[in-house]
Amino acid sequence: MNRVIHFLCALSLAVWLGGMIFFGFVVAPSAFESLPTRQLAGTIVGVTLSKLNFISIAVLASFIALTLMSFALQKQGIRTRQGVMIVLALAALVICLYSWFGIDRPLHGLRGQLDVLPGSSQGAALQVQFDRLHRLSVILFSVNIGLGLLILGLWDQDH
Repeated sequence: MNRVIHFLCALSLAVWLGGMIFFGFVVAPSAFESLPTRQLAGTIVGVTLSKLNFISIAVLASFIALTLMSFALQKQGIRTRQGVMIVLALAALVICLYSWFGIDRPLHGLRGQLDVLPGSSQGAALQVQFDRLHRLSVILFSVNIGLGLLILGLWDQDH
């Protein structure tokens, strides 16, 4: 049973980290390089990021639950390295939740308003708000890639 849990933990970590790296280094840049308008690229990247955040939430919650289940089955206390992994995964989960609810949704609404109000003073104010949220989104996404790499570095193959 523990081998299955270990495999599922590894799979969830691979899906989460691989998805973020693929999105950040392939999907987003490719959309802005190849699509005919920034608005279209932004819409596709925004929808894709929202889905990635949803998947990340599910995968991180599974990773945390499975890791805790593994420790319970072993009837051992959580070692420091494993405890740090869980804390990092919880931090990443909180970031994903905030990104999904606190950033993705407002960005989607702002994007729709910007398409309707281009060039106006109200549009300029919305653009400033959009740019601020976008910067925060990029920072949090980068932090989560860093957290994922730290978790991967702490991954203990023999637990």
